[in-house]
Amino acid sequence: MVLVDTSVWIDYCNGVRTGQSDRLDELLQGFARDADYRRARGVTIRKTIDVAIGTLRSLV
Repeated sequence: MVLVDTSVWIDYCNGVRTGQSDRLDELLQGFARDADYRRARGVTIRKTIDVAIGTLRSLV
């Protein structure tokens, strides 16, 4: 499962190009190579507090 912040979805749907919206576009399209998928996997969020911290960090 991939958790995407609402602000990234808003940018993506409005056509605003940011690093995060470009990465979301790549995730939605899929990956051509397994190595690209492994690189983009990132960190698994395990607890609600981690989501809150990630959200706050994206605002600063």
